[in-house]
Amino acid sequence: MPYETAKRVLTATNIDLASRRVQIEGARFLREDFPLGDEIRPRVGDILVCVTSGSLKHLGKTAICEEDLDAYAGGFLLIARPVDDFTRTVLKYNFLSLRFRRFIAGLKEQNITRLTLVKLRSFPLYVPGDPEDFMRILTENEKG
Repeated sequence: MPYETAKRVLTATNIDLASRRVQIEGARFLREDFPLGDEIRPRVGDILVCVTSGSLKHLGKTAICEEDLDAYAGGFLLIARPVDDFTRTVLKYNFLSLRFRRFIAGLKEQNITRLTLVKLRSFPLYVPGDPEDFMRILTENEKG
């Protein structure tokens, strides 16, 4: 019978499709003596992306960490750790776009589909020309 430990591990099921948020409930647990590094603990502002799944519905699903998490990212999750707000916003809007979902749909493999770094890097990011204008427009749109 599984039991809770301090080594809580997030899987793709911890990314909620509807809210695009990380849900800690349902995380898996590893033995206390299992070695894990702090670099795989999601931090505020990190972007988690499901990079391996048997379902295209779950492949590429994305969540933005709104707080430091007392958990570790499992092997099927990628942590993107942008260096600034502009990069974070560009990645967020690209990974949550219909264009990205169409890109993911074209990756279907036999059983388990993997979104490798090579494949991910082949996705052309939309990056606006002027970062200050882009952030101003986003701020205005979020205000309504």
